[in-house]
Amino acid sequence: MALLRKYTLTDSSQNVDLSNYADEIENIINETVPGKNPKVYPDHFTTDQLTQSEAVKIGRALSKSRNLSKYGKTITTFRLFKGTTIEAEAEDRSKRER
Repeated sequence: MALLRKYTLTDSSQNVDLSNYADEIENIINETVPGKNPKVYPDHFTTDQLTQSEAVKIGRALSKSRNLSKYGKTITTFRLFKGTTIEAEAEDRSKRER
């Protein structure tokens, strides 16, 4: 099973459908770190496994988006998404349950 990186908004109080921003999220990720196969769902997006530096680059690029930055949460520093590692099979199962 392939491992994926799953990202959800840091601020869980935000009620936003990320699929409305799918093209923008995918384009930013593909321009920043090509070949990571981003996929956007209503409440999260996934990529192939990332190194720490790749994750930081993507996070910074997404945070500069005017459309997306309004959903960020300032903790000590500004954060837009938080990521976790998931198995690809679990992601497929999640899609089937919807």
